[in-house]
Amino acid sequence: MQLPFQVTKNITLLGSELFNLYLVKGDTCAIVEGGVSAITYPFLEQLSQLNVPLESISHLVILHSHFDHMMVFPTLKGRYPWMKIVSSELNRAIFTSGRILAKIFESDRKMTLALKEAGIISDAQIFSRTPLSLWISRFKKGLSSTWARE
Repeated sequence: MQLPFQVTKNITLLGSELFNLYLVKGDTCAIVEGGVSAITYPFLEQLSQLNVPLESISHLVILHSHFDHMMVFPTLKGRYPWMKIVSSELNRAIFTSGRILAKIFESDRKMTLALKEAGIISDAQIFSRTPLSLWISRFKKGLSSTWARE
């Protein structure tokens, strides 16, 4: 299946063959699922190809707290602060733990390096270029300032 793929009139499958993200269109747009950080820039390129203005994306939906379902969001949240993160109360509790977030970010870093080593990705943002503590701090700040209770 070639991505992006139009699932329904309002839902488009994005990402890669390994890590899927969904664009859900309505009055505003939401991104459901957040893949690994290595697909951030290909994902942004897909949005550009579809002529989806980033200003139209209001919500980032994390279904569960596994690193391979949320790691595009720290970059999006850092660049586009109006985007609201939506998830369960259980996830919110998990994300307030620095120890757990460190494990999530470290798992993503290892996956990104493995994907690059295997030749699956060419040049991706690798979190090892930025101190882990800075990413965690930014992510936690983003959660506390814009956590959506919807």
